Amino acid sequence: MPSWKKLIISGSDAAIPSVSTAADFTIDAGGDIVLDADGTDIVLKDGGTSFGSFKRASSDFIIKAETQDKDILLKGNDGGATITALQLDMSDAGSAIFNNNLTLSVAKKLYFGGSNHTYISEDIDDRLRFFTGGSEFMRFTEDTSDQINLYKDTIITGDLNTSG
Repeated sequence: MPSWKKLIISGSDAAIPSVSTAADFTIDAGGDIVLDADGTDIVLKDGGTSFGSFKRASSDFIIKAETQDKDILLKGNDGGATITALQLDMSDAGSAIFNNNLTLSVAKKLYFGGSNHTYISEDIDDRLRFFTGGSEFMRFTEDTSDQINLYKDTIITGDLNTSG
């Protein structure tokens, strides 16, 4: 690039209120690139229309899709192909759609509802356990007994077939 097309800013009070170009714009730093917005918003626009933002609110980091019912996609490269690893569906109140497995560490819980009383867990003995109201009501066990344990009062409607 010819030197007459370069913008050089120096000094502690250096500021650029606005830069516009019809071509691509590159920021190349030998160190970090720091965006410090005291208004707490970093707004992303295309043609003057906001499509996303980064924000700090009450010390939380917020990533927001600004366009109504448009999703947030987390993409990556899997073996040379671009894949969508996670889609947050904003037209469905933020439903999370994973492209592949959802894996929890051993002895972690998958909670339902907004309480800590209804969940599914797996323990170190390969037992899948179901809880409601904070109490276990069913357990699948991977062992030589091939058993399903039901707790409390159990009502089965429809056909129940067993073979042995």
